Amino acid sequence: MNILHVATTLDRGGAEKHIIDLAQAQLKDGHRVVIAFLRRKNDYWAEFMQSVGAEVIDLGLEKYPEISPLMRLVKTIWSARPDIIHSHLQPAELYARFALMLPGIPKIPFVITKHNDEPFYPGPEASLLGKWVARRSSCVIAISEAVRQNTCIKDLGLPPGKVKTIHYGIDPVPYQTISPEETLRWRAEFGITPGQMLIGTAARLVPQKALHVLVAGFATFLRATAGNVDARLVLIGRGPLESDLKMQVSNAGLEREVIFAGFREDIPLAMKSMDVFALTSNYEGFGQVLVEAMSAGVPVVASRVSSIPEIVVDGETGYVFEAGDVEALSRKFEALRLPDIRKKMGAAGLMRIQKEFRPETVWQKLKPIYGLT
Repeated sequence: MNILHVATTLDRGGAEKHIIDLAQAQLKDGHRVVIAFLRRKNDYWAEFMQSVGAEVIDLGLEKYPEISPLMRLVKTIWSARPDIIHSHLQPAELYARFALMLPGIPKIPFVITKHNDEPFYPGPEASLLGKWVARRSSCVIAISEAVRQNTCIKDLGLPPGKVKTIHYGIDPVPYQTISPEETLRWRAEFGITPGQMLIGTAARLVPQKALHVLVAGFATFLRATAGNVDARLVLIGRGPLESDLKMQVSNAGLEREVIFAGFREDIPLAMKSMDVFALTSNYEGFGQVLVEAMSAGVPVVASRVSSIPEIVVDGETGYVFEAGDVEALSRKFEALRLPDIRKKMGAAGLMRIQKEFRPETVWQKLKPIYGLT
């Protein structure tokens, strides 16, 4: 089968990583995969995908809206002769839909994946465009049941039968091949000893992630344990709230306990080096970092929002808490004080990933939508 993915970027985000993992599973299954991306904001994955056998095409978008990327996409459709077009994120949806409307373009099944509930265009135009594209697709895939219900059915007004929920997948092998010696070295880079409890997160430092709740919950946890737990908190990522968070840490007198690690390339190693992974977001499209942490065999603590309860089995692979509840977050950290409990929950999380969230599993669920059996 000839498969054409149309993406907005090949950046480092969760949606882009999903495209890459899915495309690799399709390649391994013997299909031809072409990935056309609109914007060279960061073509991080382009060279990698070429190296594993995909054809990657830069459509050369400089600013919205431009006609030249549409013409390049039409040319790509003619040359690739896809049996199906699968678009990801709203800009790519729009360009793909317009391309399929042009004279001479054959009728090709058109699938879109809704990766989040944030519109590309502000205002009522976003809803109209989103509805227009979605209703003219063969099928809409939601990355979580929360996105299916809230975005696709409620906001876009799609009939339930047209929307299928298929979660992101991840290959846990890279997380499981990391040695204990590597994790010790990673921790030592920040002065973290083997005996210290390391709670960590990896996120953009933006309001959505509610990292002030994480810092406050960690501070409350330290006070509640009255010095009986030697713990550290590491924040991986950058963003506009970095100075505010550092001020919060300073005001709490936690400069020694809270580490700002900045942007890191070694996320699998970082997660494998943690004892607990925390995500305190106000909302998420999917929460890919939770799947990554569970792939590393690390228990997770996350806010009970959006799709997160679909990923975390409360009390089994980690804990969920009500978003913004600092005291509840602190209690979840307390419940994970003992290494044996963390080990048990981490193992359960890894088992869940291996069973439910592998890219091959995602591809098997997609096959009927693609017209394959």
